Amino acid sequence: MNAVLSLLQGGCPVKSIYDLQAEYRGFLHHSCEKALDLGLWLPSFHQCTRPLVPGELCVIMADTGVGKSAVLSNIAHSVRSEGLTVLMFHLELPGTLVFERMMAMANGIPQAEIEARYQNEEVLNVSKLDHIYVCDRTRLTYKDMKVIISIATEKREKPDVVMIDYVGLMDAHGSRSRYERMSSAAEDMKVLAKETNTVVVAATQVHRKEENQGDQELSLHDARDSSSIEASAGLLLGLWRDSQDKTLLNIKVLKNTKGTGGRVIPCNFDGSTMVITERVEEAHWPTR
Repeated sequence: MNAVLSLLQGGCPVKSIYDLQAEYRGFLHHSCEKALDLGLWLPSFHQCTRPLVPGELCVIMADTGVGKSAVLSNIAHSVRSEGLTVLMFHLELPGTLVFERMMAMANGIPQAEIEARYQNEEVLNVSKLDHIYVCDRTRLTYKDMKVIISIATEKREKPDVVMIDYVGLMDAHGSRSRYERMSSAAEDMKVLAKETNTVVVAATQVHRKEENQGDQELSLHDARDSSSIEASAGLLLGLWRDSQDKTLLNIKVLKNTKGTGGRVIPCNFDGSTMVITERVEEAHWPTR
């Protein structure tokens, strides 16, 4: 009863179709300015999905070492032209390594050369990345992230896109098994997107069935430890490398609530610079 009374204190929670229409028009007006358009990075996304708007969750799924972090960085870099601000939660990598990788990607320079230049006291231009903020604290819960987003909004700038690398390292208090932790984390990311009015893009690992899975095509249910991953995501992308050509990274749309699934986008992957570009002439729809 107390819960019902608390709910009603904010007014009637039931909306008419006219209320929803007014809400929808306002939503479109404001969300379009803060939408994450993956087609700015890989043009083939324009053919299969609409931009992600605040409150939506996108999950990047792949085996270890395939390129999840690189995909997040490439997406973050691509949105600068749209005036979007990105906050990246790197739960595994230290900020120093994140900086080196991002500078390599932004400048098309191998990571080893970035290190060499800074050792020689050379300072590179970072303006291409000045829309990106990084938090490299470990074992954060979604509530911790919510507080950090609030602090960033107050002290620096309101993020439009929040990235999490990666889901398996999120802390879920009170969850005992790994399955429970992953399920809780998946659901929490969706809540985080809605409560902070941001687009959340998160990386997660696949369930390893055998060795060398990084070069096997992924399916919808390959998320590690929990089916809540695919249930929570509005857009779910699977990554794998070609077994014969390690510079070929395949990105498959496994789930898409705002378009069509099944699209496979072959990409060039330069491991030394972390740059990912589309092999436009080979982008295709699967025939099977």
